[in-house]
Amino acid sequence: ASYNYHPDFTDNSNCAAFTYGCTDPTAFNYSSSAIVDDGSCIYLGCTDPTATNYDPTATVDNGSCTY
Repeated sequence: ASYNYHPDFTDNSNCAAFTYGCTDPTAFNYSSSAIVDDGSCIYLGCTDPTATNYDPTATVDNGSCTY
């Protein structure tokens, strides 16, 4: 963790601990303690565009593709 001011973290001091991680609660690896999104969110789904259930938001294929 780094220490610096962050507008989403309030306390009575001039700096606060940054906790980096995935801040999207819909992501597979969501971290409720993260206050700064570090771009690491993982979205499971079918990543094959030729599949009938292709999910363009998926970043990791979970083996669910159907054809």
